[in-house]
Amino acid sequence: MPYSAPEPVASELSAWNNGNGAELEVLSQYEGSYRLSVSYSALLWPKFKLVGPYILREGASAEGIAEWEDSLSGDSRGLEAVMNHIHLTDYFLHHDDGLSREVVAFLTRQLCEIHEAKLMWQFPDRPCRVISTTPDDPEELDNYQITFWQKKWEATGG
Repeated sequence: MPYSAPEPVASELSAWNNGNGAELEVLSQYEGSYRLSVSYSALLWPKFKLVGPYILREGASAEGIAEWEDSLSGDSRGLEAVMNHIHLTDYFLHHDDGLSREVVAFLTRQLCEIHEAKLMWQFPDRPCRVISTTPDDPEELDNYQITFWQKKWEATGG
């Protein structure tokens, strides 16, 4: 079943094909590129690594871990949550390209599912909780976030 595109993407696609509309996948066929596909693959299939007891996004430094361990007083769940969080708009600095609350919410849901699948595949013995954060004001597009942590930290209190 084809994806249902969020607004304003759906409106744009409905005008394609002499007004007969087009499915979401058509957008990448006509406006996408292999170069962008390679770039998006890093967003859509992020790299995670095990660093001591933590599952972290690739690129986490030992200094960053030590800093957060100190400031969070041993809260492992909090450490993973803060070191693994991403703001959706950090990936797309060109904000005037059809960005809307509906688009950010759609991408947030999709990326949560992707993170859940990747973490389950890569770390089957370390179940994780993936969450999204919606700002109090849904129009604050820079504050849509996703993060994750290992569920074992919930049981142990961090």
